[in-house]
Amino acid sequence: MELPTADEIDELASDRPALLVRRFDLDLRDRRMDLNYAPCKGEVLFVTEGVRGVALVKMKGAVIWTLPSGRIEANDAPEATARRIAKERCGIRLGELDLRALYDVTRHYENVSVKRLLVVYRAKVEDYPSGAHEDGHPQCVFHSADLEELVFEGIDSQAIADCLEK
Repeated sequence: MELPTADEIDELASDRPALLVRRFDLDLRDRRMDLNYAPCKGEVLFVTEGVRGVALVKMKGAVIWTLPSGRIEANDAPEATARRIAKERCGIRLGELDLRALYDVTRHYENVSVKRLLVVYRAKVEDYPSGAHEDGHPQCVFHSADLEELVFEGIDSQAIADCLEK
């Protein structure tokens, strides 16, 4: 597993002296982790800010809505990953990105514990989708109210609070 270097983390936080860093330990011991995946440096998650509200996605067969997120591939920058995930999962193009928090996340599975850095952005939507999303992609909807009732993941709720607080 490849983690971001100390220099990469410092570069992310260098111009943000008040950057929030939170730690999450998630107990997923009822599941096994599939270790057959490409290495990644961490994950990125974003909270959209725009006229339609916050983008939430639901994977096929899932019961809960989550914030759009994805793995930062070994040669990608977190900001580029956020833009890629926005296009792939929501069909949107992001404008300005504001780094809001870094989360130190450890997921404890039945067979292994996985530690990742989660980079959290507040993102302005530059271009909304013009039509239906392709089959096989997660369903993406925008919400401006009742986010607490829709989002059940602790990390997602914290990210919304970190990004939307005034």
